[in-house]
Amino acid sequence: MKTIPFGKLPDGRSVNAYIMTAGRYSATVSEYGCTVTAYSIDGTDVVLGFDDVEGYVNHGEYMGAFIGRTANRIAKGKFTLDGATYQLYINNGPNCNHGGKEGFDKKLWKAEVLAENKVRMEYVSPDMEEGYPGTLKVAAEYELCDDGTLRLDIYAETDKTTIVNFTSHMYFNLDGHDCGHDTLDQRVKMYSARVAAVDGDCLATGELLDTEGTVFDLNGERRLKEMYPYVDEQIILANGYDHSFEVSGEGMRTMMEAVSDESGIKLTCTSDQECIHIYSGNYIPDDRIGKGGAKYGKHYGFAIEAQNWANAINNPNVPSSVLNPGEKYHKVICFKLSK
Repeated sequence: MKTIPFGKLPDGRSVNAYIMTAGRYSATVSEYGCTVTAYSIDGTDVVLGFDDVEGYVNHGEYMGAFIGRTANRIAKGKFTLDGATYQLYINNGPNCNHGGKEGFDKKLWKAEVLAENKVRMEYVSPDMEEGYPGTLKVAAEYELCDDGTLRLDIYAETDKTTIVNFTSHMYFNLDGHDCGHDTLDQRVKMYSARVAAVDGDCLATGELLDTEGTVFDLNGERRLKEMYPYVDEQIILANGYDHSFEVSGEGMRTMMEAVSDESGIKLTCTSDQECIHIYSGNYIPDDRIGKGGAKYGKHYGFAIEAQNWANAINNPNVPSSVLNPGEKYHKVICFKLSK
């Protein structure tokens, strides 16, 4: 484990990053936002990001970030628990998205090195931060394994009934973050037969649509560019892919795979989360400059987010997002690079 300085926040606080290496693989995690800033195989870094903390402070694409308290959108930023109604910050059309105005991606986490290739990040979210009830203690443990797996174990507990939905928001370009082109030629396989419909604000409606015969039938042969031309109503509404897919079964299971024929690099995501969300980088600005001066733009990275269903607190037909005092939350998300 190598600890490096990663810059300073506007208030003067110093930020470190932690580099893990295992044979052909490397991964770096920053204390700011509990963010994965790099993930490499054979020297090819496939994760979009910035050279230091300043880039993550100034830009809003959630690149590599840990998302909380709740990933994805909550309708009108409103929910009711134990007879009390809570109002969250509205930051995405009429809805709350990815935790609110300053989610966990904008917090400075406390780091502890647990082993040569394992680091633990902790954050305590005070009662009513961003409108959420309860003091919430969260820990994220990143471990880089010898086979190229980057494992994320997420733990949480609360002193008051609240809601949670955590995920990792890495953007992947399997030809390398600095390859200079988008990901539209890369092939994706979702282990799913149904996708969650969204409305014009990308909020899940609660309806699940069959993927067979549609642009959402991501079977490993389809390239991301097959979303074009925008004809499918769901693609038009989201300006690309920004949808959650149902993955049958419970516990740790393969949720998706992606591969680049150009680089030969393959990405696999396994998790015990309830669903898998893909966002095809539809709103990455075309003038965004990343690590090492790399040019980014629309579709230059796709985000893979294993999570609970969006707006679960307002949808009784999906697994609950409620966390009660005395309960111990633990979920696992694994990414694996191979070639």
